[in-house]
Amino acid sequence: MNLSLAFLFLSHLLCSVQSLRFIIPRADPPQLGIQRSTFTQHTHGGKLYNWYMYSAVVTYSDNVNTLFKDDAQVAGLAYQAFEEALRLSQDPFSVTGVAVLLVGNQAIFATTLKNFGNTGVLDTRYQFPPNFFYDIIPSNAALHQQLLACQIAYGGRNFKHIHKGNCGEIVAMQIWHLANPEKVWPKDAGARTAFWSNTGQTWPPCNANDAPNAWGCKQWAGYNGISWPQRNFVGKDSVTLSTHTPVQSVSYNSLWCEGWEERANNRPPSPDLDEGIDSDEWEAAMQGLN
Repeated sequence: MNLSLAFLFLSHLLCSVQSLRFIIPRADPPQLGIQRSTFTQHTHGGKLYNWYMYSAVVTYSDNVNTLFKDDAQVAGLAYQAFEEALRLSQDPFSVTGVAVLLVGNQAIFATTLKNFGNTGVLDTRYQFPPNFFYDIIPSNAALHQQLLACQIAYGGRNFKHIHKGNCGEIVAMQIWHLANPEKVWPKDAGARTAFWSNTGQTWPPCNANDAPNAWGCKQWAGYNGISWPQRNFVGKDSVTLSTHTPVQSVSYNSLWCEGWEERANNRPPSPDLDEGIDSDEWEAAMQGLN
């Protein structure tokens, strides 16, 4: 075979191999097992308040920082979780975004926490339903203490998280506490997070836009040793989908921890949710967390 024929043969072979990339479909990534949870908590004079979320705790056989080395892979997990949640809901307005929290051998997925169905059962003294993380869970709960620690570090008694802790990043942290009840959050474990929004891209953690005495998930993540992608990923083609099969995937029916005592009947929310927390609790937090 002369050189020209050899060249033509190799060119044809190369084109055939390249065309296979378009013929063979990309395999679907392993399912994460995202589930919808709806739960009711009675509080404030026996009133009922409802919340819902989409979430999962996915366990892998190896450390997630070994399996998902770069930001495109972390963003890919958030994208995949969003797509699974959207298929369950069939309503793009009920799933505004999904956060992933990677730490140890676990990937925690959570949407923002939303109220629903509360019309007609709200206590008329208050304009808003109570906030789950500030008004419902006990003050000695690990997640509540983490919120207070950030409040001390970045704001003050009268300045809660800018979205009242309802963001997916904070919901995911509470789910981590549910899945690891005997552990203390490891600030030095190299935890990472990403949030895929219904705008078709990742969003960085929410920020208070440098307003004084205000803070958001950007400060929350930094305080808890959690990093996030330093650029936005736009569209499916910008991310890397997972090829790692989970060892197991579980979801929780509620964010309520077994053994918690309900405190909300004894301490109703302030009429203005921006008024902060009780003086006694703030003083206790200052002593216990400083």
